[in-house]
Amino acid sequence: MGLVDNLKTAGFKPNANDDGIFKPLKGTYECNIEVLRPDTDKNNNNAKYYQMELKPVVALDGDPFGDKFTFRKRYYVDGDKAIANFEKLVNDLFTCGLELNMETDEAFEADFPKAIGVKAYVRAWAWTPEGKEPQQSFVIQQPKIAEKKRSKETLPF
Repeated sequence: MGLVDNLKTAGFKPNANDDGIFKPLKGTYECNIEVLRPDTDKNNNNAKYYQMELKPVVALDGDPFGDKFTFRKRYYVDGDKAIANFEKLVNDLFTCGLELNMETDEAFEADFPKAIGVKAYVRAWAWTPEGKEPQQSFVIQQPKIAEKKRSKETLPF
């Protein structure tokens, strides 16, 4: 029996490869902060924002993730929602156990390297805007809440 016959016998039907298709995660994840930096959005009148990137390390509960997956969040600090977005960033960092220097904007940004490598817990889900591709959403959770989701397989012993 040849290869084609074996595939037919197994009921094989060809499928398109899904490489490059974004698949949002759903679950709770232990992550490390990999990036925290100021930036500007050239497509949005050079609006200033702070970029935070969180790399998942352990899926406490939920979908598996690949090595290349990163949670990314922009906190825009220009415009109508500047104060609310800045408060959200400060609260997210505090939830991760960080209190950065709040004396001036410059002092705050100078403390960004302290965030790199800090553990963060993320609860993630997907939503799909009408007529568009699925989008990743997430919030940073308190460790005591996220750890309740840890499965037995992820315990260190």
